[in-house]
Formats: sequence, structure tokens, C-alpha cells
Amino acid sequence: MPELPEVESYRRILERHARGRTLAAVSVRDAGVLEGVTPRTLGAALRGRTFHTVTRHGKIVFADLGPGPSLVLRFGMTGDLVPCEEREVPRFARVLFRFTGGGGLAFTDMRKFGSVALTVSPEAYLAERRVGPDALLAGAGVFVARAGVRRAPIKAVLLDQGLLAGVGNLYADEALFQAGVHPSTPAWCLDPARLRRLHAAVRRVLARAVAAEADWGRLPSSWLLPVRDAGPCPHCGRPLRRLRIGGRTSIFCPERQRRAR
Repeated sequence: MPELPEVESYRRILERHARGRTLAAVSVRDAGVLEGVTPRTLGAALRGRTFHTVTRHGKIVFADLGPGPSLVLRFGMTGDLVPCEEREVPRFARVLFRFTGGGGLAFTDMRKFGSVALTVSPEAYLAERRVGPDALLAGAGVFVARAGVRRAPIKAVLLDQGLLAGVGNLYADEALFQAGVHPSTPAWCLDPARLRRLHAAVRRVLARAVAAEADWGRLPSSWLLPVRDAGPCPHCGRPLRRLRIGGRTSIFCPERQRRAR
């Protein structure tokens, strides 16, 4: 599932291929991915407009095309942005954006949990959906204050997009592993110092993954992500364990990550 580092790579793809380009056509091949807009309205709002800045907040990408509504892309579990030639239609393409002068981008999504939308501004879109601060930019103070009163498992708290936007299942596991925190520990059981260390781990993990362009092969061998499917723990060599928390699978080292009491 695309998380902040993967979505940042999509933002860069959109910026690299679309910035300064004018949209000649928008072809909706599956209206099921549209959020609050019809195919006709989407095309009418975007055709003839030129991409300016492309930004990301958490797992959401916003494209500013000058005066008028901005384009919103959410990638769900299997969304992607794929450059394509004029007549090319990539597999699982749901919306095609064709540029004046040739070429384009396809919003692809095999499972169709992502979405394409319009908004008057990124700020309005985020406020309406109560999305929290971007996980790479959020300060520790707010995180400690809000997480420290939650009785839910800390893994579930990290996945709350209203608290930290951009953290998903995989990078939450990595941050907990690096901070030595058991994923099922109730958040309120962690003192402010441990919550601050966890917050620092979240930002460190995400920043390193962004720098590696979300390529796990470029991450340190001491991390959990490169071995999470096979193990063992890269620190103690013991088997990793799996635990279901909030409907998501958590992978952790029971020796390194002991549950707080």
C-alpha cells in the first residue's frame, strides 16, 4: 500500500512529467475512482489548463493548475502514476491525462481504492477530511500530547491519519522497531520521553525512505523492512513475530520490542 515515501515518488513523477505542460484531454476509463466529480466535470475543469506546482500532504498529492480547482490524487492500496505515450493505455488505467504536444500520464489502480478529485484548495480538502499534519513536518509536542492520552495500541495510533498523515502499516512497524516499542502497547503507557523517541523514529524512517525513493533494497540492513517477510531480526537474530492489531498485521521482534506494563 503506498505510504508517504511511495506517494512522494508519485509526486515527483507528476512534477517531472507534467509541470509546465498543458492538458489536452482527460479520459476517464472507470468513473468508480472519481470522488465527488463526474467524468464530464473533471474533463471540463482540467482541459486547456497548465500544471504549475505539485505538492504532497501525507498520502495525498495536489496539483495546482492556476486559477480554478486543483487536482487531487489519492492512491489507496494499489494506485500509481505511469507515464505513457500518445496512444498507449497502461494496464489498470482508470484516468488518462493527455498533454498538448504528445505523451501523458495514467492514474492506474488495480483494486480501485484510490481516487481522483477536484478541490478549491488543498487546505479546504484537508480540513474537510480532518487530515492531520504531514508526518515529515509534524512537531513532537503535538504528537506527544495527543498520543499520550490514547488508550488504543500505539500501532493503531500511528496509523491514525488525523494524528500523523502519511504513516501506514509498513513504516509504522519500522518506526516501532527502531524505537524498541511493542506495537500492542497502549499509547498512554508510554511516557513522554519514549513518545518523543518514537516520533523521532517516525520522521527518521520516512526521511530515509524518501531519500531511497521507497526502494527497500537501498535501506540499511539493520532495518526491519528488508527482512520483514522472512526474518530473522537483524539485531538479535531471533524469529520475528506477527500480531493482528486493528485489522492490520504487525511484525516485530519480541526481544527488542517488549510490551510496556
